[in-house]
Amino acid sequence: MAGNESISTSDRTSLKSLDNIGIAVHNLPRMYHFYTEVLGLQSPPLTPDATAFFAQLGAAKFVVFQTDSAEKGLSRSIPQFMHNPAGYDHLVFTVDDIDAAGDALEAKGVRFEVIATLDLPEGGQARVRRFKDPEGNLIGLQQVL
Repeated sequence: MAGNESISTSDRTSLKSLDNIGIAVHNLPRMYHFYTEVLGLQSPPLTPDATAFFAQLGAAKFVVFQTDSAEKGLSRSIPQFMHNPAGYDHLVFTVDDIDAAGDALEAKGVRFEVIATLDLPEGGQARVRRFKDPEGNLIGLQQVL
């Protein structure tokens, strides 16, 4: 560094970005199929001895890993998500055309539990379609209006 330039401690220790979101699953091959073939996330091929895989959509990275815990996650409701227990709740993917995206997923076996127009916390509205992955994790599609 030259002259009086310095990097403050807060600049070096502040968070820069979210690197990945981890999802613990019981059946890795089934979830690999769902996240890559049904939702279309990008991932290298799953090897027979894999215990995890990375999937990516744009800058968002997911690490999906097989857990050896027999416990299931807390029961979560799609229609009443504001009353769910504390902790991870849902993933939402933005789409340009929610009807076309929803139709494409329905053709692949996805069953939507909620289709609605909601007010956004930051203002405005969005059309949403919500569903669960094969292990019950909440997922949504959103088209901002």
